Amino acid sequence: MQFYISDPDIETIKTAAEIIKKGGVVIFPTETVYGIGADVFNTKAIKKIFKIKGRSFSNPLSVHLSNKKDIQEIAVNLSDIAYMIIEKFLPGPLTIVLEKNKNIPDEVTAGKKTVGIRIPDHPVALRFIEESQTFIAAPSANFSGEKSPKNISEIPEKILSSVDFILDCGDTKIGVPSTVIDLTQNPPVILREGAIRKQEIQEVIRTLR
Repeated sequence: MQFYISDPDIETIKTAAEIIKKGGVVIFPTETVYGIGADVFNTKAIKKIFKIKGRSFSNPLSVHLSNKKDIQEIAVNLSDIAYMIIEKFLPGPLTIVLEKNKNIPDEVTAGKKTVGIRIPDHPVALRFIEESQTFIAAPSANFSGEKSPKNISEIPEKILSSVDFILDCGDTKIGVPSTVIDLTQNPPVILREGAIRKQEIQEVIRTLR
């Protein structure tokens, strides 16, 4: 385990990405809160995240991407509203729930036919995902049911000592979790209101009607 205060340089980010490629688990920042990430296709690493957090396997993980074009690799049957929401809010503090591509492991989605997708608006997170050459499954870096951390000092020591690498970028910009919207339903349903307000999303949806 290593700490890097302030903005990690590209070599540090590449080191974290190599750990992901080898099946490791990395704490990294987003614009909302810090997350614990692993290769979405490595089920052993995914199970380690659940164990670290004390998280129920019935509670799915979000999948973090670095580019909007990658959404079509893990989700299918996107609606016009989904494309509009993606164009308006991503990258940004929004998790979109879509029908998953069958190649996404059930361990990530808790056996559900849907998948939550994030494209974080954070340069280190985006470069980390890109350098990992995969998609990153990641919940917040806290014990289940506890406050999501906006900096490393808010992450329990037991979690910090359980991961393989830490990318420390100081305080996150927003400090509250992302808003979650289910785009498989018509009209879409907001499952959790977070950094993006319900009214902002509703205004975008209304333009399509």
